[in-house]
Amino acid sequence: MLFAVLSFILLAALAFNITLGTSVIQASDLLNFPLEGNFASCAANCTTAQTAIDDGGSDATSICSAETASKVLSCQQCLFTSLLAANTLPPDPRMGSQPFLAAYGTSCAADANVTFTAPQTALALPPFWDGPTGIEVPLVGLVFVVGAGAFMGIGAIVLLSNM
Repeated sequence: MLFAVLSFILLAALAFNITLGTSVIQASDLLNFPLEGNFASCAANCTTAQTAIDDGGSDATSICSAETASKVLSCQQCLFTSLLAANTLPPDPRMGSQPFLAAYGTSCAADANVTFTAPQTALALPPFWDGPTGIEVPLVGLVFVVGAGAFMGIGAIVLLSNM
């Protein structure tokens, strides 16, 4: 009985997981989140990636193979593109997340001694993304900032001319 308990604890300690912020995510839950609405188009990519992870079991070498990493990146890239297209925040911190990919790479380096190159774990901006647009300064804020700047500038000129 004691051997079984110790074996279970040892296997749990050796199981592949990633740390994302303060959360420890087990391999079986890496890509296990609902893909609804804007993210439904990513279901095939993410299911393929999670299946590859599940097939690896607790073997970090299998979970961290180049093929599995490519599938994880494909899923995350699809989610990231969907987030930008919908202009929404991710409902789950694991979705379309560069920190998730960095944590995955860090865990692979620690558990399987596999180091990925930057393109293997880096999200790319989609071609339609031209950066944040529509950021405007409200008229009241603009008047306030220009007025405060003019007041300080004129005050500085008056102060320096009277010295």
